[in-house]
Amino acid sequence: MTTAAWIYWTIGAVLGGVGFYLASWALLSDWLAGHRKQRRCAKCWYDMAAVVGLKCPECGREAKSEKGLHKSRRRWKGAALGLCLIVAGVLAQLASWGMLRGWYAVLPVRLQIALVPWIGPDPIFTSANIGKVRGASLGDAEFAAIEALTIQVLEDSKADPWRKESVLSGFFELKKDPIDRERFGTAAIGVILDSNSGIPRSEALVWAGNLLGPTRFAQEVVETLGPQRTSSLLSNVFEVLCHPPMDRERVLAIADATQRMPSRMGFGQIYPIMNADPEAFFGRIAENLRNAKEEDLPKVLSPMYMLLRSSTVQVPARDEIVQRAAELLGRSDPELRSVCRDVTDPVHGEKLLPALPALVSHLSSPVGETRSWAKRVLTRLQLSEGSNKVLLELLASRFCEQDPQGRLDALEVFRARVPVPLTPLRANVFACLDTIDDAAALDAALAAFFPDEATGIVWQPQEAGPANPELRALLARMLQHPGARTAAAARWLGERGDAMKELRTQLAATASHTSRTPADRAAARDALLHIRDRESPTADVLAPLEVRP
Repeated sequence: MTTAAWIYWTIGAVLGGVGFYLASWALLSDWLAGHRKQRRCAKCWYDMAAVVGLKCPECGREAKSEKGLHKSRRRWKGAALGLCLIVAGVLAQLASWGMLRGWYAVLPVRLQIALVPWIGPDPIFTSANIGKVRGASLGDAEFAAIEALTIQVLEDSKADPWRKESVLSGFFELKKDPIDRERFGTAAIGVILDSNSGIPRSEALVWAGNLLGPTRFAQEVVETLGPQRTSSLLSNVFEVLCHPPMDRERVLAIADATQRMPSRMGFGQIYPIMNADPEAFFGRIAENLRNAKEEDLPKVLSPMYMLLRSSTVQVPARDEIVQRAAELLGRSDPELRSVCRDVTDPVHGEKLLPALPALVSHLSSPVGETRSWAKRVLTRLQLSEGSNKVLLELLASRFCEQDPQGRLDALEVFRARVPVPLTPLRANVFACLDTIDDAAALDAALAAFFPDEATGIVWQPQEAGPANPELRALLARMLQHPGARTAAAARWLGERGDAMKELRTQLAATASHTSRTPADRAAARDALLHIRDRESPTADVLAPLEVRP
């Protein structure tokens, strides 16, 4: 209660009390005192107890009967003044009431309905009249009139949003469902989804949004809301949707409404529902993704950044979404690529395992932005030991599918992710290494996959020995091809090939054969020099190298 209302209430109480006392004294004091039992003149109130007869010796008035000498005295001026004070007190009380609940709230409900064209519907819903409205005094016709007035305000595009919220809350307090549920629910949903309204979340808002069911509300959300979505507006949306009972229909409706969530904007009330029934939740998003048109793909994928971060249960539908987002990274649409980058952000860790094949393939993407993002994710992704090995297997097994730059990027990722020690992978890359004619890629691949001559990271011999027979065969094939392959194999043997003595003959043949290019012969000669220097550190470096074919 405000200070002014307190003042008016106090003044009203004082005036009413004083007026009641004064009126009571003026009208009843003589009767209560028992003076009417005495003989008195009714005009001048002279005591006629000792007077014989009915005539007053003081004023000369003669009573008609003995009963006329026993009247009670009434002070009409005092009574009138007391009555005026009572009226003033009542008016002050009404002023206090009007300050708190509206001036028209003091009128009867039926009269308020009749005066709506002049005073509006708001007074009907004031707390002062809630008791009357809930009672039996409000008939069907009156309730229908109140509902019609409420709908009229909700549908009025010029009405103030806060007035709409006030009227909606007032109708909710009636504790009765509307007669025209379809029209009322549609109008209420329109108020909730009005991006300019900014009305606060309330129990009335949740009730109104659910009048037509969660599916209908979610449908209106998707069809009505455009790209400009505020946090407060979406909070209202999910406050309405995340309301008991939490059945499958409501879970699917929430999943549909997430199409209007901007990326990296989260709403905490969604996540417990998502994790309680992830199969239904992510299944609906996957279904929407499969059925979406090209221009709608970003909208379907936009919430996945926050949803993945808060997801705790793995389901196939979630993996399908992640995989699809990784595949779409190569599209030309910048908006779609941006959303897909959010979905495949390294922060998601193990949840990105389904995206690894597509990310590895994107290392050779013609879109530079996609290529660099795939490299960044594959390098920074935090994985368990088993998952990390899966990624390394992919990099090794698909090494030959990459273009030259893709191979270099793959090797850079490989070197960044290889732990020490690492159990050798079982991906055989021998079939492709001797078909690559890129010296930089071959040097990097041999150094990354085969750090020593006995055991390699991508292939380990079945029987232990000083040299890896598969690697020896690979290097022999590479020395037969002029150019980059010969240079790469010669460099590797010059740095690590102590145990592969049988390849020295092939190196010598390459270094001395006149049919080979000068570059091949120089590479083979350098390798032989490095091997000699390692085996005989005291050898004269200026001594000529004996090369025999």
